[in-house]
Amino acid sequence: YNFILDRAKQKLSGWKANMLSLAGRNVLIQASLAAVPSYVMQCNLLPGRILNGLDRLNRNFLWGSSEAAKKIHWVGWDKVIKSKEEGGLGLQSAKGKNIALLSKLNWRFHTEKEAPWARVLNMKYCNPRRRVATNANRLPCSHIWAAMKKGMDTFNKGSRWMVGRDSGLNVWQSNWTNGGSLRGLIQGPITREASQLEVKDFMIDTGWDWGKIPFELPVEVRRLIQATPVTLLSRGVDKLAWSGSPKGTFDLKSAYRIAMGDEGIDLFPARWIWKVNTLPRIRTFLWKCAHNSIGVKVCLEKRGVSLDTTCPLCQEGAESILHALRDCPLLRGLWNQLGVLPSNQDFWRSNLQDWLMLNSKFKHSLGATQPPWNVVFPFAVWNVWKSRNNAVFNGKCRNPKLDLVIVNQAVEFFHCLSSPRQLTQKVVRRIRWEKPLQGWWKLNTDGSYCGNTGLAGCGGVIRDDAGRWVIGFSRSIGMTNSFAAELWGLREGLLLCSNLNINALEVELDAKSIVDALDNPSYVNNVISPLLDDCKLLISRIPQFCIKHCFRQANRCADSLARLSFCLDADFSTFDSPPVDLIDVFEDDLNGLFRNIVCSVCIVAA
Repeated sequence: YNFILDRAKQKLSGWKANMLSLAGRNVLIQASLAAVPSYVMQCNLLPGRILNGLDRLNRNFLWGSSEAAKKIHWVGWDKVIKSKEEGGLGLQSAKGKNIALLSKLNWRFHTEKEAPWARVLNMKYCNPRRRVATNANRLPCSHIWAAMKKGMDTFNKGSRWMVGRDSGLNVWQSNWTNGGSLRGLIQGPITREASQLEVKDFMIDTGWDWGKIPFELPVEVRRLIQATPVTLLSRGVDKLAWSGSPKGTFDLKSAYRIAMGDEGIDLFPARWIWKVNTLPRIRTFLWKCAHNSIGVKVCLEKRGVSLDTTCPLCQEGAESILHALRDCPLLRGLWNQLGVLPSNQDFWRSNLQDWLMLNSKFKHSLGATQPPWNVVFPFAVWNVWKSRNNAVFNGKCRNPKLDLVIVNQAVEFFHCLSSPRQLTQKVVRRIRWEKPLQGWWKLNTDGSYCGNTGLAGCGGVIRDDAGRWVIGFSRSIGMTNSFAAELWGLREGLLLCSNLNINALEVELDAKSIVDALDNPSYVNNVISPLLDDCKLLISRIPQFCIKHCFRQANRCADSLARLSFCLDADFSTFDSPPVDLIDVFEDDLNGLFRNIVCSVCIVAA
């Protein structure tokens, strides 16, 4: 595998690291260097020597190091390879990427069972004789199968089963809930009979047969099971879904996180940096400042360099990052020229992290001819740093018109390179619930999600063409997300419509994503496929059907019923008349009461 390192070095030989900014080198590593070994990594586990060599090449190029000239690696490699939300640059370690790609090969092996390559591997290495062998893992195998076994652990951690009604999965050992295998969520012994319980034996038409469990499950575990979507109208089959993907399809980014052992996300306080509207090189400079890792004397001393930390420009005080960018007496006049008042305590007294954040987010202008301050400030910090380096290393005096240079650069960026913003205006719209056409019925559904507890519920109401209440419902779902709760509510409402033999139905809900999913025949989502498939089947049984998105103000009855699910004792309740708390809302809809809402509308240039 030495050819991989040779190819990477060959690419590096044509690039001049000292001619690129840190941001440019980061882009080149992601777009080119990281792509060199990807093809080989998909079905081979590279030796540790090669993986370490690739990491060494990447980090040396990132910081401009070479055999001739060593440079300081200001931020540790273990931080650099984290995502930007966690304080890194979004690069990936070679070993983690290799394991993640091998877990993808395992995913394909289990989801593409009819593919010729998968059938060959299955017959060769998954036959009954090999499975019952005493030392199955030590039996000889191809390098591809050996590599797949290395990615198996990541695949097992990242995948889960979406169960069908004939599921033969073990209730305790198989990973079929959103929280992992149930055995890992409970403590204590399980009887032999209970340990052999299969999902199909635990499942009944109305939900789950809790009597099959010989002990009381914890409330959180019960809610996880209760929120597991299962098809009600067909037998269904067990399907694999990827836990780290909203749609259940394989996601390489989450697989890499599992392979690196970083399943929990520790958010970086300064992750706002990547949303600052400025040049990429300035964003990476701010990122280094947030890590306390630029070449001022205090930072150099912390890295073991023996030197006098006094500021080389003013000879007053230690040269910290804040001193070099703000507190140096030689800079106070510059900041005043840019519009910062001497009395602005938030500017002059903040610590480094708060100072960078507050000024990078301040959207108002400090001068009549200036762009917004959040555009000017990053250019000011960047030019102050360049001016300091020119003075220290080249002996050049600071430009007396540096404030004009900063403002001109900010103006040019703001008008030429800044992300264009669509002009909008506020308009008032009158919204109300509308009665369906004569002879039609209307179903309104909604989902409700409580962010503090993770619990979700749904509700809905069916009304006739005169606006009269026919039947309403509320269901407590358990622990799931808002998207699944919306779809769960739609299925419950369609089931009631099917029981009422409704032939002309209009459906309204305030979740546009659900309407788009049902209107798109190619939409695939393994996580909620049981709910989605049931909805499509129920819709196909209604001769005349239409579904529309509505504003929340026109869906108040369904919204109230969904929130009511958190207060009910039963998992599912129906209402032949409006509950007491909904009478006023229902009468407002019946009487056609309008509600005014303020909407943003894009302005189209003439």
